[in-house]
Amino acid sequence: MLHPTTSRESIVDKPAILRLMLMLSLLLIESHHFICMLPLSSYKGYIAHSPMQKAHKISNTMVSKPTSMHDWLFGHWAIWATIWAFAFGVLSSCNLSPSLFCKWFLLMLVASGGPRASGQNITTYQHIDELTGQILTCSRCEPGYHLVEHCTATHPTRCALCEKGLYTECWNYVTECLICDNCYENQDISRQCSPSENTKCVCKKGYFWNRFYCKRHNVCSSGYGVKSKGTPYEDTECELCPTGFYAAGSPATCEKHTDCETQGKITVLKGTTWHNAFCASCECINEESSKILRNMLPDFFVHFNMNKNKLERLVAKMRQTPASRRIRKRKSGRPDINDLLNDITAWVSKASAKELTELPEKLESVQLYHAAEKLERKMAKIEQQVIRCKGAEVIPH
Repeated sequence: MLHPTTSRESIVDKPAILRLMLMLSLLLIESHHFICMLPLSSYKGYIAHSPMQKAHKISNTMVSKPTSMHDWLFGHWAIWATIWAFAFGVLSSCNLSPSLFCKWFLLMLVASGGPRASGQNITTYQHIDELTGQILTCSRCEPGYHLVEHCTATHPTRCALCEKGLYTECWNYVTECLICDNCYENQDISRQCSPSENTKCVCKKGYFWNRFYCKRHNVCSSGYGVKSKGTPYEDTECELCPTGFYAAGSPATCEKHTDCETQGKITVLKGTTWHNAFCASCECINEESSKILRNMLPDFFVHFNMNKNKLERLVAKMRQTPASRRIRKRKSGRPDINDLLNDITAWVSKASAKELTELPEKLESVQLYHAAEKLERKMAKIEQQVIRCKGAEVIPH
């Protein structure tokens, strides 16, 4: 237990803290110089890239790009900030003088000169001459070339142009060029490979890069409009249509409902997020009611996202009606959901008014009860407007 009169300063060994900070500094500096001076063969290995790029040798990555181990140790501000924060914490907790902290900071700052301070940069590298043991500063090969022979005291570095199908993109001293990438599924070549540039691939129209592969753009659901159109690098962004707007079809943007009154007509069906308002005049409502139903039904089947197997059975029942000639025949294989929706749309376009009114029964027969109930409600609203118009035509005596 400390005596009440004992100060914190008297129990902190400042020289020990100083030695700790200096040892940390020297450790980082020496490890940095050790890594930078390792021969090229020490970096042999592979790193995994996305399918768009083949695995590249670490040796080429380490020596050919400006981002080196030096940058990782001394060039990243996040690491620097961590070191400074640790030092400041030691300074605060141990009551060290600011001058001591500044000395340590300046030491680290000077050390961060690294290979650049010794004359090494992205266009040169250091090589130990096997005959003399002398450390030489050799010129790297420029992009598009690879190393043939290291420099000596009497001749410069010898480089050779990469052959067809091979490349190097950075200043380097690798003995072999890298193999050009091939574009993968759902990709197009946007730039052919050259000695100094790798193949550049881009996703095909309707696809975007999803970290590891090209993925098809999202299709906005019924009632959702396109907020931002998809690009080769970004997916399509959708948004729910606000009140008074709708989105039908694909792709679609949210559009304002038609105002029937401004056209001098009545609203037969109010607009929803997935279909527009349907208008008609009382004089033609009998003829218009069937037309409204035909126009609404394709979007109805899309919006309610019905079970595929049940839709197959529904299409099979539709084939038993006179309007079935509009449904195209398939040679083999089960249809997908889009094929079924197209078959239903084709049937609706030629079905009689009586066949359309019987559609809820067909939906119930294939156990699409929820859809049958929704459709009956829509048809009841249309019928109410027909009756209302007929009532308005009656002139009292």
